[in-house]
Amino acid sequence: MAESLGIHPVMLYRWQMEHRRGELRENKHMKSSSPSPKRRASRADPAKEAEEKLAAAEKRIKKLERELENRNDEIDLLKKAERFFQRKK
Repeated sequence: MAESLGIHPVMLYRWQMEHRRGELRENKHMKSSSPSPKRRASRADPAKEAEEKLAAAEKRIKKLERELENRNDEIDLLKKAERFFQRKK
């Protein structure tokens, strides 16, 4: 990474250590930059994320309820068929 930035790896390591210790300070020569689009996208609104998860869960519940209803209908039909064929004997 240091190579891609055009700095010595030791300098990058030093800045990292200073940042962790809270010693790294912005000075007048540093540019202030906004986060990259990827970072901005990763900081999505937690409320919106929760709503999306809830909507997905509700959709899945409805799908599973439909499948359960279909299975119950199949079971009822098979029980009726079984009773019908038992009476014929």
